Amino acid sequence: MTSRTTKSSPAEESVLIDSSRSRSGWSRIGSAWKCRQLYAWQEVAGYSLIPADALTAGSMGHTAAAHYFARVGCEQGGVIVDKTFFGPHDHDRLLEPEAAIEAWVEKEKRGADLVAMVVEAWRRYRAKNPEPPGRILAVETQVEATLGTAATKRGPEWGLWLTGAAPELLGDRTLPSLVEITPLDCPNHPRHGQPIRLTRRLDLVFRSDWGDVFVYDHKFVSTVNPDSAKHSYGMDGGFRSQAILASQAWPDFAGVFANLIGKRSPWRSEPVPIPRSLYREARFARNLFDVEHEIARLEVETWAGERDVSEWPAADEETTCTGRYAGGCQAYHLCFGGPEGAGYRGPDENR
Repeated sequence: MTSRTTKSSPAEESVLIDSSRSRSGWSRIGSAWKCRQLYAWQEVAGYSLIPADALTAGSMGHTAAAHYFARVGCEQGGVIVDKTFFGPHDHDRLLEPEAAIEAWVEKEKRGADLVAMVVEAWRRYRAKNPEPPGRILAVETQVEATLGTAATKRGPEWGLWLTGAAPELLGDRTLPSLVEITPLDCPNHPRHGQPIRLTRRLDLVFRSDWGDVFVYDHKFVSTVNPDSAKHSYGMDGGFRSQAILASQAWPDFAGVFANLIGKRSPWRSEPVPIPRSLYREARFARNLFDVEHEIARLEVETWAGERDVSEWPAADEETTCTGRYAGGCQAYHLCFGGPEGAGYRGPDENR
């Protein structure tokens, strides 16, 4: 999905690429994977728990990267942006990266105090990486997967299958053919009987000079630590789901990189190849099935008044509750003292 900023005539409308999270993506289900209580605070109670500046700066950085790589893709002959093909003649319709940051701030009505930092981080990244990593195929493109049984060369196989992508992205390839869809089985839940789906927005898809297809997941971070990134993202379901879907879209898919971009001095940046675990990939679909059913059951109980939103299963474990951001898990104080003890009076005041 893209939005437009008006120029002097409709034909000259500029495109502002949408780099927000996908509708049924890892940002939603990943919190439940980590801790059911964290999911409840965010998705049921409606608290926005990711530190605002970190979330905003990341969105602004993603916007700059999307516009740069999309413009390069146009120059190379054409690129998929979301699900739309942009050809060479569309190059000038795409905002330049720094202009896109400003347009994003104006549209979202936040982040003005972060513009200088994000622009500096972006300039430093570009200075270190003056050339694109290869032939740009797609930018911020959404793909969709569905749990079910597909017809394969080995016979019927149950799993998570790619069921939605831009036709231009696939070329002459076809999507897996599902012979049976696995629905959510949870009476009284509004999604009961509906397919269990996962969507992903791939930040950047490119083909290398030697012919392999890679995916970049941009990460605007305070500290660039390649070894830590390999270790943590190698076990992350968000990266794993990208690998599963990309391998179904491109037979020559060769891996996902965490494209680490430092947003503070010394302004390091490095694309880090994330190791694949075929062992974990083989178990991902079953885990997704189990987590979706458990949170659906807990949601029904909560809506029926049988369970308070604060009574979902919580990790209550040292390392889980002290995570990536300063101060521990985003919901640390909510879980420790409850909404009132943590100073939360309502979700609208914490967005």
